[in-house]
Amino acid sequence: MRSRRLAFPALLAALLLGGLLRLGFRLERGTQSAPAEDVLAPAEEVDAAAARAEESPVGLPIAAETPSAAADPRDAPSEGAITGLVVDRYEAPVSGARVKAAGIEARTDHQGEFMLEGVPAGAHALTVSQEGFAALVVSEVEPESNLSITLARLGGVSGQIVDAGTGLGVEDFSVRVLSTAGKTARHERFDGSGGSFALDSLPPGTYVLEAAAQGRASGPVTIEIEDDQIIDGLEIPIGPKNTSKGG
Repeated sequence: MRSRRLAFPALLAALLLGGLLRLGFRLERGTQSAPAEDVLAPAEEVDAAAARAEESPVGLPIAAETPSAAADPRDAPSEGAITGLVVDRYEAPVSGARVKAAGIEARTDHQGEFMLEGVPAGAHALTVSQEGFAALVVSEVEPESNLSITLARLGGVSGQIVDAGTGLGVEDFSVRVLSTAGKTARHERFDGSGGSFALDSLPPGTYVLEAAAQGRASGPVTIEIEDDQIIDGLEIPIGPKNTSKGG
């Protein structure tokens, strides 16, 4: 009976020792060699990491691009300047010309140059005028524009109103100048001139002249005035007095 009691503790000790030995062996194997899949990263991950390293000069993660915000209309300039040059048809500078847009006015310098500052944003009509030249309007001009403007010099016409029957000059008459649109551009009276007349300061264009004197009238005479042109020696015959009575 005593021998059995001694054998049981010895058996238990032997079992415990064997378990510890097997556990130590497994731990030693785990530290010496690990499965390849636990140590080596897949080839796809290596390639992706290399690509990221090439894109980032310092090897740092590349931040995603943030979409740029849409331009705010309120950031646009509220005003600006309009500059330009004013010349005649010979490209000679026109000095002292009046330039105006959006209520802002300036004069051209001796070189024909001008600047309108503080012009509000948007499209504006710009007018240019100078004595001896036809006024000009340039539409849809916006700030920051740089213009090249050519002004046309005014022209005129002179001649004589004669009696269609005798060929003599007619006294006390009037000459009316009509535009091609039928609007009266000028209407002047002449007296004691022996039939002579002269009309100046006419912008280039097409006109119709009509003369009248003491109940008599001429037929329409069409003329074409070009830049800086004076038509001289125009003779306009005027017919006999109309004696017919209305019925």
